[in-house]
Amino acid sequence: MLQNEKIILRPLNGNDSTELARLANNKKIWDNVRDFLPFPYTIDDGISFINMVKEERFYQLDYVRIHTGVFEYNIGSMKVLEKNGYKKDGVFEKAILKNGRIWNEHRYSKIK
Repeated sequence: MLQNEKIILRPLNGNDSTELARLANNKKIWDNVRDFLPFPYTIDDGISFINMVKEERFYQLDYVRIHTGVFEYNIGSMKVLEKNGYKKDGVFEKAILKNGRIWNEHRYSKIK
């Protein structure tokens, strides 16, 4: 959720599935995420994701470390992560296969 120009982490609820589908059903986004995200992305995909997250109790958000990988060409995402306190842990060479090409993965993390 975007609030006061910052992203706020909060538990997902069933009403989020429509907005999640709207945001995730975008080829430009899919081109920049791993293939675990289906495309096209439907409301049913959003509902399934929300149910999975709730079952796994990820929604408690009592984290010590969060990490993510970014495709080498996605400079904008790297800048956003750095601006929000993530630090680059390193580069995994030839770590991602996407759209028939092999890319380096830049790994970022944030520690509580």
